Amino acid sequence: MPELFYEQYMAAPEGGYAVALPNYYDIDVDLNPADNAKDVLSVWEQVNEYDSKNLGIALNGEAFIDESWSAYYITPYLVCVDGAFYLIAEGSSDNDYCTMYIYSLSNGVPNLTAELSGTGFVSHWYPEAGYDGIYYTEILNDPQEIQLGSKCNLLGTKTAYRSYNFAPGGALTPLTEDYDLSGEYLSITSSIPLDVTLLPQNTVETVPAGTEFFFLRTDNETWVDLVMTDGQECRIVIEEIDWTPCINGIPEWECFDNLMYAG
Repeated sequence: MPELFYEQYMAAPEGGYAVALPNYYDIDVDLNPADNAKDVLSVWEQVNEYDSKNLGIALNGEAFIDESWSAYYITPYLVCVDGAFYLIAEGSSDNDYCTMYIYSLSNGVPNLTAELSGTGFVSHWYPEAGYDGIYYTEILNDPQEIQLGSKCNLLGTKTAYRSYNFAPGGALTPLTEDYDLSGEYLSITSSIPLDVTLLPQNTVETVPAGTEFFFLRTDNETWVDLVMTDGQECRIVIEEIDWTPCINGIPEWECFDNLMYAG
């Protein structure tokens, strides 16, 4: 009954595909077309002595448990890129802190090839679902462009977004150098006069206390680009001094009166 599905979901994307892996369910997959044999893959969550979960992987009856995990929720996908197969999984732990793990399956045993700490699949708030609304997570189906969210601790705590390409060999290659912050709906207001770098002029100007800023982008390390209510873009550099994020030597929370932080 093909009429039940949208046409864009009927074909795999060019260059590879990805499918969600259910818990404790055997998936038939041909990891090596040359051997004329099907392979059987399954994944599961195994609770450890700390009441968090490790990732379990079974391949053709051989079980592998990665005990380095410490997650409350695990979201795994099988990914095929240029004929090579990988397992990519997100582990979510305290304070929704996420880590991405990538395993190569090409040699018949799971082999960890990459790990991205503080990064996970993108979730969106859908206010019309359920009684009070719910968060939903984007489904991964195209390994050529995977949007991920990374924890950003510059000017408060927020999520910075960036798209990646699933490259052969099991690495995630970012498609842009910068992270997108434009989805941040909260603005911040300066509580003291601030020196900012105007863009694209790269000139420094002092803006008065009470100036409202909206987030644009960041390198997620040292700077954040923002736009003021007059449409002028600017950059603010944050330097860590004695474990304290500072702007021109002043703690960032003294520069703004409404920064939001999470654990």
